[in-house]
Amino acid sequence: MRKLLMVLRAAMNSLTLHKLRSFLTMLGVVIGVGAHVSDQVVYDLVKAVYGNKKSLIEGHPNFRAFQEKEAGKPQPNLPHHPGAIKFFKEAGIWKG
Repeated sequence: MRKLLMVLRAAMNSLTLHKLRSFLTMLGVVIGVGAHVSDQVVYDLVKAVYGNKKSLIEGHPNFRAFQEKEAGKPQPNLPHHPGAIKFFKEAGIWKG
């Protein structure tokens, strides 16, 4: 989990969008992975993110935007990874 938080923190810090003045009030949280990433790795990643919002916020405040009830919702033109689908189904939140 510690390594995951470090990677996610680095990714969020690289985004400068949150520093720009804008009328945009919220961005959804989408984590993208390649199809080559194993189902188990993605399953573990989604499970770690889903169950650890407090720790993610401690790593970077932008994770306050993450809404667990919205996890697994369909994304236009973005297919869900099979590992993520497996977790969402097991958690009873799959909306696809």
